Amino acid sequence: MIINSLPVTADDFDPNTGYRIDAYRQVINKDLDIGRQIDSEVELNQLIKSGALLIDVAPIPRYLWIDDLGMWQLPSEQMSIPKAIWLPNVGRGVLDRELHNYLTVNLTKFASLERPIVVFCFEDCWMSWNATQRIARLGYKNVFWYPKGVTGRRADQLQPVEPEPFRY
Repeated sequence: MIINSLPVTADDFDPNTGYRIDAYRQVINKDLDIGRQIDSEVELNQLIKSGALLIDVAPIPRYLWIDDLGMWQLPSEQMSIPKAIWLPNVGRGVLDRELHNYLTVNLTKFASLERPIVVFCFEDCWMSWNATQRIARLGYKNVFWYPKGVTGRRADQLQPVEPEPFRY
């Protein structure tokens, strides 16, 4: 995938939330408003060892491809950091009611307000930037953003992951 490095403008963000709303695979050149950034694999590994919840927010194209049991219809295998849960598309700039409920129900299921949470996607993907702030704004206290995402890990440090079912 080609990553653009076009200048960021106000039109690229939702005026109400501040989340990036389009062209998610762009160089990220804006600091988080809330949440903390992890800049090294050492920091990531320390959080993993401390029991942090890892949340992969990588998208699934046409996220409405969900069967009657709430299972996502995957276009291909997704590789992620071991023990991560995959919550596709919760990093979009604007979430519909169902996708917002999907996020909050899964946070209630897997997280606690104090447990460290590490959010990631791919390098140069605004979805993880959005999701980090969205989760922190929901009241979670220790939310970290790993901007290198799965791209920052060697292939032997990844494993296949299935998305959490879309039911709430």
